Amino acid sequence: MIRILAVDDDAIILELLREILASAGYADIEVADSGARALEILNTARQPFDCFLLDIQMPQMDGIELCRRIRQFPQYARAPILMLTAMAEKSYIDRAFAAGASDYITKPFEVIELITRLRNAETIIEERRRALEHQVALMSARKESEIKDRALLTEPVSIPDIDGMIEYLAFENYLLQLSRGRQFMSSILAAKVANIAEIFERCSARSFRFFLTDIAEALAESMRGHAYLMAYRGSGLFTIACDRRDADALCADLKANLQVRLDEIMPVYDDTTPIPVAAVIGEPAAHRLFRAGGALAPLHEAIEAVEKKALRVVAGKRAGAAILPTVTGGAPRQRELTHVYW
Repeated sequence: MIRILAVDDDAIILELLREILASAGYADIEVADSGARALEILNTARQPFDCFLLDIQMPQMDGIELCRRIRQFPQYARAPILMLTAMAEKSYIDRAFAAGASDYITKPFEVIELITRLRNAETIIEERRRALEHQVALMSARKESEIKDRALLTEPVSIPDIDGMIEYLAFENYLLQLSRGRQFMSSILAAKVANIAEIFERCSARSFRFFLTDIAEALAESMRGHAYLMAYRGSGLFTIACDRRDADALCADLKANLQVRLDEIMPVYDDTTPIPVAAVIGEPAAHRLFRAGGALAPLHEAIEAVEKKALRVVAGKRAGAAILPTVTGGAPRQRELTHVYW
């Protein structure tokens, strides 16, 4: 059973939510009629909440600002936050996911749809609980610095405090919500660290997380001045969504700036040896109305394209030749270690 906090300035909606959720087995629900009241509840709660339902259009503090503030609580940094709102415009969707929303449901909502999304959130909560229990079991046997689960390489990892960075599942939900609202003005591209597996083998768990943060920071700095959402999918792959009209310019800046940013950050192994980075940048794939493969088709297309490029880079490096366009530069120490391909 999960504990839910629902926030809406409409008392009728709150009562309706109580009845709907209770009938679906979600009886542990608390409600608040404003953002300020919600924060009071969070600050005094003896038992933490597992999931949040937030309206957007509320006086004084809207649901997007409340979402941002909830994310500032360490215990709620990754908790599912579902926006439940009448605001269907893309600008609200963009702002909500940028603030940390996990999912987005527009009013009037279908009861079955709401329950389905909550079931999905509950599954995520349980998976994270099991993963935490597994981590605790490992820590009881070994020092934390020695723990390195293979899932750290292959699974989506939360990378906090990076501009535009959201959870990967939220990234998919963002694209799905745009599709539901027939908002087709986005493009998706991907970037990947081609040699991520060999980097993982040489890193401790701690230094690997630092490395992923360094890459995310370099990507974000390279796209400064553009509006975008970015997520880490796992296996060194980052996905990026932006306005279709800005996609070519963003991609050009990414290609022009990433090399410099990587050289400035200069990621290192535990022994301070510089990490050789082979980064690959893909091309934008448009999110179109009439497109085979569904709402996530452009995402899968962008991922597949950059994965193919990464394989070519790895093959070229093994053969001793770069077979894609590249830019090199930076400090002498890093010049032969960091390469960006497209």
